[in-house]
Amino acid sequence: MKEKYTLVDLVTFVEGYCLELSMLQSSMDPPMKKHLNRWKPPKDPILKVNFDASFCKNTNKSSTGVVIRNGKGLVMGTCIVLDVNVPTPFATEALVSFLNVIYWVVFSLRTDFVR
Repeated sequence: MKEKYTLVDLVTFVEGYCLELSMLQSSMDPPMKKHLNRWKPPKDPILKVNFDASFCKNTNKSSTGVVIRNGKGLVMGTCIVLDVNVPTPFATEALVSFLNVIYWVVFSLRTDFVR
């Protein structure tokens, strides 16, 4: 047999639910602020390297993305790397640093991009 609820019961339940959601939301980390700074191209002949990396603790995998742009904002190179068997977030940072060194070596050898 179904229980019958009064309108007061229903309103009390919804208010309690909303209060619980509000308390949960306030206990979470503050919301991330939107980036107000926009990307600005470097002055020629300098290249700008932007990169980001992520690490998944459950699978020990990391991913890295790199974009290199010139003073006109044109993309000079991109790279996405997926790594497996990465033990820690620190190892991910080391892989990103290594990848950046490789990129700079490659681009410094291609003097038409740098000079």
